[in-house]
Amino acid sequence: MSSGIDARAIMDRWCQAFGAADVDGVLGLYAPNAAFLGTSSPRVVCTPDQVQAYFLRAMRERTPKCAQVLELHQQDLGEVAVITAIDRIEWSDTAGPTVSMGRVTAVLQCIAGSWLIVHFHRSEVPAG
Repeated sequence: MSSGIDARAIMDRWCQAFGAADVDGVLGLYAPNAAFLGTSSPRVVCTPDQVQAYFLRAMRERTPKCAQVLELHQQDLGEVAVITAIDRIEWSDTAGPTVSMGRVTAVLQCIAGSWLIVHFHRSEVPAG
């Protein structure tokens, strides 16, 4: 059964908000009960306040300049969809520009007619 979700559009919205350092725009894509494990997360976070704190800290330490999805695979599972992707984030900080290549897994669920992220994990692509 097809979920009717356009996962690429949701991930593109995430990238647009993240690249603009729009914390509220990023947070608006997450369900209130989302489980989150970001690239620099020392632990799993499970509340909206914790997710917000993560992004505020990450964007304070380095300024995102651009984020984009390079590869994306979508699995439609009815009221849930799983996204597996490779992304690229450009940052600017006191040391100059840097690039972070990431592996992303996101689970989206249709909640009250809107597709929201209920699980998110990003880790660096291993060197080599």
